[in-house]
Amino acid sequence: MNNLKPLSVLLIGLILTGCKQTELSELQEEILNKKINTVGFIPNPPEIEEFKRYNYKSSGLKSPFRNSISELKTEKRTLTEIKPDLEREKTELEEYPLGQYTMMGSIMSGSDNQLQAIMDNGMGKVFIVSVGDYIGKNNGIILEITDTYIKLEEIIPNGSYRWVKRPATISMIIKN
Repeated sequence: MNNLKPLSVLLIGLILTGCKQTELSELQEEILNKKINTVGFIPNPPEIEEFKRYNYKSSGLKSPFRNSISELKTEKRTLTEIKPDLEREKTELEEYPLGQYTMMGSIMSGSDNQLQAIMDNGMGKVFIVSVGDYIGKNNGIILEITDTYIKLEEIIPNGSYRWVKRPATISMIIKN
């Protein structure tokens, strides 16, 4: 009985191997038939049109990368007109950035009946400002004060040693 076990395992292995080979040979035969009977068609490539050259002559035209003469004249005029007063002594209002300030309210001054604003610098320090006062780190000057906002103008650098005026507004914060 002990001799039959290895013999039966061997016999089953041979039978399975034989089945596998017949399946493979049938598959290979089918592939070979498909190769023989199939005719492929490859179309001819399209004709390539001849490239027509074009000579672009830009020697007499304006460069798209440079400003025109009239723009350069305007820039020079603007360059000389807009610049901050660098000789002026800075005030305490100019020690903090403009975005840090909030308007707390407004008051009417007694002597010249001019509206003034009460400002908080965001660090607990309160200031009373008037039209013409400088505020913020970018040479901001107060142009108008109303009951609800302050309109001012900053002079900021715009690269190439040029200065540009930028309007700004500080609105009053109303707490309920």
